[in-house]
Amino acid sequence: MTWMMSPPPEEIALEEAAHAVAMILCGLGSTIEFVTTKAHEGSWGMVKYRDPILRDGDLDSYHDPAARQRIDAFILAHLAGQYGRKLLSPQTWRGEDRSTSDYEQVKLVLRHLFPQLQIDDPIVVKFLTEMEARCEHMIGDYLKQVEALSIALLERETLNDDELMAVFKEDGALD
Repeated sequence: MTWMMSPPPEEIALEEAAHAVAMILCGLGSTIEFVTTKAHEGSWGMVKYRDPILRDGDLDSYHDPAARQRIDAFILAHLAGQYGRKLLSPQTWRGEDRSTSDYEQVKLVLRHLFPQLQIDDPIVVKFLTEMEARCEHMIGDYLKQVEALSIALLERETLNDDELMAVFKEDGALD
C-alpha cells in the first residue's frame, strides 16, 4: 500500500520494532546499527544495518546453512512489520498487503530463489505462505518485546544497537 500521508507514529514504531525483533530472533541482531521512526529515503522509519543482510552469492546458495539463515532473516524481517501491527494493533491491520516496499524486497529475493517460476506459482506461494506463518508465530511469541521497543521508539524516536538490545532483554527475552 502506498501512503498518501505519513501513517500515525504508533504504526511506524510498531512496524520498525517488529522488523528489529525479527532480526534479533534470527540471530542477526548484532548487525543492527540503529532503529528509528524518522523518515529516511522514502520510508517512514527504518532499521539501519551495519552491513547488508545478504552477502554476494547468498541467493545462489540457499542450500548453505549460513546463506539460508541470512536469506530467511531478510525475508522474515521484511514481513515482520505487518505482523507486529496485526497482532498488537488489529484496528490498523488492513489485511496482508503484498504491495508494500517490504513485500517488494521479498519478491525480489523470491524471483532470484525461483528464477524459472512466477511469483504466483504454487511453489513460490507455498514458500511465501510458510514464511508468513513463521513470521506471525515468531512475532506472536515476542509481542511483549515488540511492544516495549515500539514504546521506546515513540519516546526517543531512535534507538542505537545497545539501547535496542537493552529494551529487548529487559523482559528476559534472551535469558
